[in-house]
Amino acid sequence: MKKVFWLVLLFAFKVGVSAQYTVLHCEGTIFEKTSGKPLKVGQVLSETDYVSFRSQNASMCLWHAGKGRQVSKAATFEAGKTHTPYEFVSAVMKPGAQGKSLPEKGYIETKEELITYFKRGNHLFLGPTGIRISSALYPQDSKRCFLFKFNWPNQNADPKAKLRNVSDSLVLDPKLFLTMNGIPVPAAEARDFELIYFAGSKQYQEICAFKAVFPNEEQLIAETKALLALISQSPDLKLEARSEVHGFLADCYGHPDKGAFERWYAAQFETH
Repeated sequence: MKKVFWLVLLFAFKVGVSAQYTVLHCEGTIFEKTSGKPLKVGQVLSETDYVSFRSQNASMCLWHAGKGRQVSKAATFEAGKTHTPYEFVSAVMKPGAQGKSLPEKGYIETKEELITYFKRGNHLFLGPTGIRISSALYPQDSKRCFLFKFNWPNQNADPKAKLRNVSDSLVLDPKLFLTMNGIPVPAAEARDFELIYFAGSKQYQEICAFKAVFPNEEQLIAETKALLALISQSPDLKLEARSEVHGFLADCYGHPDKGAFERWYAAQFETH
């Protein structure tokens, strides 16, 4: 009888643990029905708690103790109605792709490769990045260069920012290109990015439009630390921390450059 009792108790404990969801990330307006308050990172929900997406673009990332990271989008549900975390699980997105990286040869050689690099999902900036581009395809010198054109709605302006280069490497640094006439542009206010090549003599070549994401660094680090803590508490899931963090960023923010991600991850979580 004792053995049966302990088996029943252990089963009940496992069910209780697996039924919990921890909030890792929230985008848009999402409320918990009972308290009437917005969800917060670190908040624990059960399968029977009700939450409501109040904005159509809202999304959230939950951690399920038995299944790992779960991501849901408001588009999956009717805005304004309440749903349980259990309902979200049935509409889970697949884990994020492994992000942006240069071709195996180490540099971009065609226009198609350049477009693919920028248009593969939202482009998440994690600090300065250098990408090599064939000088035969797009020479970069005192007369020819790349530009970012973007919209600054608050100022009713469409700035064009020259991108710096080191030899054939294009330097992508938000601190350098988020400006207009020397005035810094708040990252949260920049919209509708477009990559342009200036070939000299008023010759502008539109390469592609893309969506740039500039995260709140403090928030991003806090969410990642929470994710890493949950991963360490779930050895049975056999998750590789670095890969899981990369998937989390891709799902909730955008696709970072592979090299930029490696540097950011090492600096924030492997040097302490």
